[in-house]
This record gives sequence, C-alpha cells and structure tokens, in this order.
Amino acid sequence: MRKVKGSVNLYLALIVAAISIIAIIAAITTESGVKNFDKGSPQLAVQKYLQSITDGRNDLAAKYFSKESTCTVDDIDRAYIDKNLQISLVKTALDKNVAVVRISIQSDSSLFNSTMNDQEQSIRLVREDGIWRLAGIPWPLYNCGGNSK
Repeated sequence: MRKVKGSVNLYLALIVAAISIIAIIAAITTESGVKNFDKGSPQLAVQKYLQSITDGRNDLAAKYFSKESTCTVDDIDRAYIDKNLQISLVKTALDKNVAVVRISIQSDSSLFNSTMNDQEQSIRLVREDGIWRLAGIPWPLYNCGGNSK
C-alpha cells in the first residue's frame, strides 16, 4: 500500500508541475495567443526577458541586461517568481533611445482566497548598438549587484 501511495504522490507532483509551467507560459499571452510584437521593439525585448525567466533560462534572460546594469544571472537566480502569474502589457513610452514598458502582474493573493493581487511595474530599456536592453533593476528583481560591485 505504501508503494502505491508514493506513486500517487509522484503523479500528483508531476501534474502540479505541468500545470504550473502552463500557467507561467500563459502569463505573457493574450486571449488569442502569444502577442506578436515588432522585431527589434522594446516590448519584444521585455517579452523575451520574461519568457526566458519563466522557462528557467535565467542565463538567457540575463543577456537582455544593459552593459551598464549591475544585475547578473545570479540576481535572477535569487528572485522569487510566483508560479500563478499573468503578465500583460499596459503601455509603452518611447523617446529615441530610451523606452519604458509598463506591465501588469496579476497573481493569487492567497492560497485560500480566489482574489487576484494586481500590481504594475515599469521596465526601463535603453538602445545599445541598435538593440533594446533592460536598464536599472527590472522586475522581478529588487536588488542587484549585492556587495560585490
């Protein structure tokens, strides 16, 4: 009986993991599917950064940081990412080589409460060598560089 219980727990864990992955992927989609942003746009850079994080490709996400950023892959590795997120674009402000992409993040506010917690974050980007890169400390990070820099 104990072996059956362990197998059931394993299957349940796999199902929960699969549902979590699907929820994260859905976080940056719209009702009609993944939003297709223009190639080379700041919105696409933010989308690829966030998708890389949700895919567990923190090394790839870190490549979207500006040369001037103090953020590294280690900072992303330490960040907490809620598994029940929905992220959507609110608006973008663009001024030559600087852009601010405003996103809305919705997550479960409580394990026992069905309400969603909604917050907005701004992600600042700069154009470096014709490519949009994330500047400052972009969400979901709140501290970069630690004491090493």
